[in-house]
Amino acid sequence: MTIDIHTVESGNPLKDDGTTETPKPEKKSYHLPESATTMQIVDALLKSPESVVKQIKSGQIKKTLFILLGIFVLCHAIYGLIVGSFSGDVQWFTAPIKIVGGAALSALLCYPSLYIFGCLSGANITPSQALSVLVGGLTLTSILLLGFAPVAFIFTFSIKTVAFMGVIHILIWAISIYFGLRYIVMGLTQMDSRKDSSNIITTWCVILILTLLQMTTTLRPIIGESDTLLTHEKRFFVEHWLDVLDNKTK
Repeated sequence: MTIDIHTVESGNPLKDDGTTETPKPEKKSYHLPESATTMQIVDALLKSPESVVKQIKSGQIKKTLFILLGIFVLCHAIYGLIVGSFSGDVQWFTAPIKIVGGAALSALLCYPSLYIFGCLSGANITPSQALSVLVGGLTLTSILLLGFAPVAFIFTFSIKTVAFMGVIHILIWAISIYFGLRYIVMGLTQMDSRKDSSNIITTWCVILILTLLQMTTTLRPIIGESDTLLTHEKRFFVEHWLDVLDNKTK
């Protein structure tokens, strides 16, 4: 039996038929340029969110942050048009405004606690970096909402009940916010937070979710018709949902 010296020295494994197996090329890490375009940032958020966090950590995020905010507003506004098309009329413009404004206001309300919880988790993070991570997560959420817009559009013109349409939007939002929160958690982890700090970060994620859900009730009606643009009646979002479902069964 003879041994191919070149095969042994090359380090390539032998197949059963005696031929050498060509090694697979290593996957190159995605690099987000400092002056990235809008599509490059969207591509990075979807394919390699670590590259966006890396840029945030290096402090080269000013221009990218403005682009992220633009994507966030545009995607939420487009999805808001889909939501408003369910009832039409005044909801064509009030629903996008409420969705963009509600998401932005919720983010601002939860921003201080994100920085505090980030510090408690041991992350080496500054207030501006915490804001950038938060905006990045919500921007990723908005991109996914835009991706689900055609699905929501189909249900909008095939469902007549407000309660069922609300369930569809909540499911779409839940899937989208999951990936946005996963980005935020990953961002804080990349900022050198402690390995045992997952409960701290998870607690903040729950706070953000509750704030967003309550905001939808505060700014109601977003789906359906109403004589007023806003209601002054104070309600917890669970109570409001149960009331809507109860009216549906009657």
